[in-house]
Amino acid sequence: MDIKEILSGHGPELLKTLEQVGFSAEQAQQFLPEAGQKIADAVSGGGLGDLLSGDAVGGLLENVDVASLASKLGIDSGLVRSGLNAIVPQILEGLKGGTGGLLGGLGSKLLG
Repeated sequence: MDIKEILSGHGPELLKTLEQVGFSAEQAQQFLPEAGQKIADAVSGGGLGDLLSGDAVGGLLENVDVASLASKLGIDSGLVRSGLNAIVPQILEGLKGGTGGLLGGLGSKLLG
């Protein structure tokens, strides 16, 4: 399952969240798949168990290159950071929710 499939079930909710923190609709649509891929990379590189305990959001965000994401999308790095801070908790909730969660398929793949 690729990241587009993983995010598709919760895309509208995540886009709305991004707009609430200051993204335009167009920026949010560009940001979500790119951020989703960066988050998936961070999850796969950071150890899933560590992400589900302690400061999971902070731990995950440490593994996302905010500057490169901002540069690639032409979005201010402060806005990128705000967007990640807004959607990562939702994504981690999905991970904790098991295979039906937002990244449950990815989590199962990593643990399996």
